[in-house]
Amino acid sequence: MTLILFISIILHVFLGTFVYFKDRKALPNKIFGLWMLATVLVGISTFCQGTAKTAETAAMANPAILGFAFIFTSVLILLVSSIYYPRFISTPKYVVPFMVFAIVFPLLPLIDYCAGTNLITKGVAVEDSAYVIIIGEYRFVILTFHAVSMILMIFLLSMGFKNGSASKRKQIVMISIAYLITFMTLSVTHSISNQLMRRIFVDSATLTLTLCFTYFIIKHRMFSPIEAGLGQAIRNMRDGLIVLDKSGRILKFNQASQNIFGFTKDVLNKDIFDFFSCYQGLSEGIKAEETEFDYIITNPSSVSGSSGSENTKAVNVSKTRVLNDNNEYCGSLIIAKDITKRKRMEKEIVEKKEFLEKVIETSADGIVITHKGGIIINVNKAIKKLVEREDGELIGEHIGILNPEGNQESLIEQLYKTGYISNYECKLKTKSGNYIPVEGSYSLLYDKNGEVIGSVCMMRDIRQRKELESQILQTNKLAAIGELAAGVAHELNNPLAGILGYSQLINQKIEKKGIENIAKEDIMKIVDYHKCIEKESIRCKTIVQNLLKFSRKSKVEFGFVDINTVLDEAVTFTEHQLQLCNVKLIKNLDEGVPEIYGNSAQLQQVFTNMIINAKKAMSEGGTLSISSKYINGNGSGVDMVKIEFSDTGCGIAPEHLGKIFDPFFTTRKIGEGTGLGLSISYGIVKEHHGDIKVESEHNKGTVFTICLPAEQKNTSAS
Repeated sequence: MTLILFISIILHVFLGTFVYFKDRKALPNKIFGLWMLATVLVGISTFCQGTAKTAETAAMANPAILGFAFIFTSVLILLVSSIYYPRFISTPKYVVPFMVFAIVFPLLPLIDYCAGTNLITKGVAVEDSAYVIIIGEYRFVILTFHAVSMILMIFLLSMGFKNGSASKRKQIVMISIAYLITFMTLSVTHSISNQLMRRIFVDSATLTLTLCFTYFIIKHRMFSPIEAGLGQAIRNMRDGLIVLDKSGRILKFNQASQNIFGFTKDVLNKDIFDFFSCYQGLSEGIKAEETEFDYIITNPSSVSGSSGSENTKAVNVSKTRVLNDNNEYCGSLIIAKDITKRKRMEKEIVEKKEFLEKVIETSADGIVITHKGGIIINVNKAIKKLVEREDGELIGEHIGILNPEGNQESLIEQLYKTGYISNYECKLKTKSGNYIPVEGSYSLLYDKNGEVIGSVCMMRDIRQRKELESQILQTNKLAAIGELAAGVAHELNNPLAGILGYSQLINQKIEKKGIENIAKEDIMKIVDYHKCIEKESIRCKTIVQNLLKFSRKSKVEFGFVDINTVLDEAVTFTEHQLQLCNVKLIKNLDEGVPEIYGNSAQLQQVFTNMIINAKKAMSEGGTLSISSKYINGNGSGVDMVKIEFSDTGCGIAPEHLGKIFDPFFTTRKIGEGTGLGLSISYGIVKEHHGDIKVESEHNKGTVFTICLPAEQKNTSAS
């Protein structure tokens, strides 16, 4: 008998340890381990009683056996409650009285023994070489405990059967049968005279009940699948998680949901809809079996009744059905994600978006946004006003509608090559057919992966600037004419003196001899004189025409230009001025130079400025060399026309080389120069997509080099 008892103790220790460590954080596993501990303590007490040497010693084990037996039954009730009816164990008004009951009754046998009253037990009797507890007059204490325990057990199993799934109901039936067998076995063991058989029956009954619980916990997870599978997740989730049974009662919630909703432990086993009744939108939202919505919670502490300050949170609430292994509905999960920060960020994004839209819409410059294919997707007020069109006339159209005569292919190629284009001049066509000069800046738009998704273009109306530039150009021309006035007057004086002299000679011959008496040889001389007069008149005409052409305010139109012709015109205009300053002119023009696409009047102004500056740098005489040359790009670059102006003048100081193209920069005395000549020349060359460079040595001379693309249509002309 002692061996059987020892084996029973070992088995219960093993089962309790095995189930507990299977999931140490699951409540049923903890209670099962406690139940096995009580069972082992009963067995150890019985073992001590059975191995006692005297009846007095054996009687000392009676209160321990009865007390641990009471604890065994109480813990069993808690185990059944945690598995089948969690509301009982989690509700204070239920569990507190039960715990008082479960503590007081096990203490009664101990108090009875220590006080020596022997009302519950009266020692032991020897039957079949073993000790048997003799029950005292207050046996009703034991009967009352068993009766209350039986009633509680029936109630818990009934509630579990009522609310459980089909599979759980099967488990309850099996547990009920095992419990009934155990109870009946313990009730009839006193009628078995053989102590060995009695021990076998008792240990077999308790072991059967233990194995039933062990089997369902390990194999079928008879406790809530939500608690078992999500226990760890519920505790560690950053989002709030609420576990509901199928009737909507709160079974469990984590710390995150407590932070969001202000939960306290007294909400367990309460109806979730009653709990959220003060928030109609939230309560209505979770009535659906599966749903997801956003909700604003104001002062969540007021929901649970706990103290707390006013607080507003944005929450994303989702509800999901939970099914058991048989695909039956057994409860719900509510996940609440605190999206306050996200909502705040969304609000900030919307505010920034609205702000940027206002910036775009109110910008004084025209703004056009296109997607990758060049189709316009957004325009602002300024560009609509500029081209006299509305949204419906621009959005959805290709950006070429704004500049139909421009070289769009070249522009797009350059944009995709560099990623941006700045200070690009073109002309926009209005709805009425007029052209408006604008300066544009283009940039590509990229997504988060660095892929091009479109472009943005800012266009500035430069009509006033162009008018001002035109006035400055005219001022510069007049200033140049002023500087050349003395030379031009002297150049005109020579042919006019010849014309006057020949006219006087003709008049003298006519007055002296008379028309009738003029000899044939005199007539021949007069004819020669007239030819000279015609020649000198043509010379005067050429000088005046060049002067008028240079000073005329002409419309800037681009076309194909012969550089050598423009250089010859500039030299003709300034050649006499160079002679007066004792400057020797050397021309080396390449006859194979191709035409360029540009404006001859502007280029003549540039070349004239170069010659005038060279003349001023050689006040005591010198040499000015002008050359033109064709540079072949050989397929790897752009074909260019190179023009050089090289003088032997005073040169430019090193500290001034970086400033000579700045507007109004001059080293001359006040009244001797405007400081605009080189600045205007630089702008004209850049407008022709060319380049201008300078090299100089102080007191040795200066070389200006201008490079212009050959036979290339300038897109700014369109």
